[in-house]
Amino acid sequence: MAHDSRPNDPDRPILVRAVVGTMLIFLVLAAAAGGFLVAKDRIGLAGFAGVVVAGAITGGLVGALVYRASGAVAGGLVQVLTGAGNLPPAPSFSYQEALIMQGKYGEAVDSFRDHLLQHPSDLEARLALAALLAGPANNSVDAEREFLSVRTGGATARQDLVASEGLIELYARTGQRGRHLAELARFAERFRGTVAGDAAKRALGQLKQGG
Repeated sequence: MAHDSRPNDPDRPILVRAVVGTMLIFLVLAAAAGGFLVAKDRIGLAGFAGVVVAGAITGGLVGALVYRASGAVAGGLVQVLTGAGNLPPAPSFSYQEALIMQGKYGEAVDSFRDHLLQHPSDLEARLALAALLAGPANNSVDAEREFLSVRTGGATARQDLVASEGLIELYARTGQRGRHLAELARFAERFRGTVAGDAAKRALGQLKQGG
């Protein structure tokens, strides 16, 4: 009987927990936002389904982003990598992660911002900050600004995708229908032919049908 010669990935359980946990959080947020919009007669059931799908997709992507940006290791220690090639992780980032674990979101946000003052081109750190602001730090205005800054700051295709998904979820959750539809349309065109792009196109059609 053949055996799989590939070494076990000790980080895989951490990745799975990060993706699934974040996806569930975003799914709950998206369901709440969709329910609010349905109650206000701004979308129908098809639109609600689109919001939930977009939330789940965003959650999975943000979870993967947090995992990649944190440089998680098997022992559970977390160090967020800079976006400048092979530079070593900044020592302050493990401290920042500790702040987040303790629920000190304001201090963690300040730590991210201090880092970005020194390294404004670190788009991975900016994405992590945006996710923190959009999530536990509950600052949608600053989260939007950071996501947009990533897109205009020379983002890779992956970084563009994650920032765009973050904006889609943010606009859905905050009831900004016009911006939500515009972001879905941009995403569907930008990532046409991909699973995520096709999902955005379907969600866009469902939202339009729902009014």
